[in-house]
Amino acid sequence: AFLQSQNQNQNRKQDDDESKMHDLYDKEMQRILSHLFGAFFRNNYEHVLKKEQLLEQAMLRMRAQWNNLGVAEWDDNADCVGLCRIYASKCCEICWIMILQDPVLQFWPTQWRSDSVAVYDEERHRKVLGSDRKSQRILYHVWPAISKGVDICGNQKIDVLLRDTLYEPEKIASKSKDELIADEHVGDANGNNLQKAEYV
Repeated sequence: AFLQSQNQNQNRKQDDDESKMHDLYDKEMQRILSHLFGAFFRNNYEHVLKKEQLLEQAMLRMRAQWNNLGVAEWDDNADCVGLCRIYASKCCEICWIMILQDPVLQFWPTQWRSDSVAVYDEERHRKVLGSDRKSQRILYHVWPAISKGVDICGNQKIDVLLRDTLYEPEKIASKSKDELIADEHVGDANGNNLQKAEYV
């Protein structure tokens, strides 16, 4: 049993060493390929990027998400779909340029909804219209910044909405027909009509 345990430990150590060597090899190959081909890809990205294929995939995903909302039927000929197509095409181009940089540029943060403990920091964030002046809690990220790893490029700030909860329209209490008739005329103490009630 002792020899078997010792053999298992040696096998685990050997597997760990092989895994580390494999990771180092992958990183070194990536570095070499980046130096060899990086400039070519950056200078010729328009010819290398299969933008039409990427665009079609993006539009299919957008259509699927739209259909999941159940709001209205997707219409490929609608003006707004054409504008979305132009926007998605530009996004594909920009993202391709970002991944060809060394180090790779990325959007940060990548999630829309903020975690429950994130608070506003004037150095890193910019409030957007609709934020609650009294709240310091980041409810969601409106627009990300571009970063190199964990470092945000330049003097960008992340656009955020500050609120404790999502906005909910006020609920209008429904009145019965008798209540509406009773409210139709408002009188003063002498019974004179002051105004006619307005209905919403």
